Amino acid sequence: LRAPNVKKALKILNKTIKAHDREPGLYNLRGELLQERGDHLQAVLAFQSALNIEQDHYGYHLNLGRSFLALQRFDDAKVHLEMSLALLPNALATYELGRLFEQTGQRDRAKSHYLRLMGESGSLGNVSEAAFIRLDLQDAPYLYFLAQTLVGYDEIVTTITNQSGLAVKGIEVRFRAHINGEPYETILMVGPLAKIDQVQLYPGWKITKDAEIEKVAVMVTRVVE
Repeated sequence: LRAPNVKKALKILNKTIKAHDREPGLYNLRGELLQERGDHLQAVLAFQSALNIEQDHYGYHLNLGRSFLALQRFDDAKVHLEMSLALLPNALATYELGRLFEQTGQRDRAKSHYLRLMGESGSLGNVSEAAFIRLDLQDAPYLYFLAQTLVGYDEIVTTITNQSGLAVKGIEVRFRAHINGEPYETILMVGPLAKIDQVQLYPGWKITKDAEIEKVAVMVTRVVE
């Protein structure tokens, strides 16, 4: 609904509530309209009114938790989102808890909740997968960037392929090798990379044609989002 239509719908709904003030679904609908308008403080009051009439409705707890989350009242949001799940396991409450844990710095718990939804069909599964990968990029970037290295007579070249499906501002790439028995290490920063992208990198080492090159290892060690 567009803003003028939300305003009109709320006006009609308020009149209906006056005539049917013990119908929890009407208060819930009022809360959803207020959420649509971004008025989460008033939405909280509406969902609480619905729960005062019907305390064990998973959807009312879910909606109340979402508004509390929007207001960054994290403890209250957690209570009602978990109550929603306890009353009826549902994907949306799982996702919102993932968002809550992410916003409160509990990365592992957030990833756990997003992971549960990655098999879901539709947009929620896609959004959850992207959210999981976004967090996991920081923990295990090497899983999402394929490094293919060719060792020639006088140079080393690596092709990095972004397989994460997400655009990133940059990546840190670590080159290691032994050349004529001596250890070499170089760290390069490159970016940005599109969500489907490749880049070729050279460590910049001076290598003679008769050099003995061993133990070449190239890894993406950090991602800048």
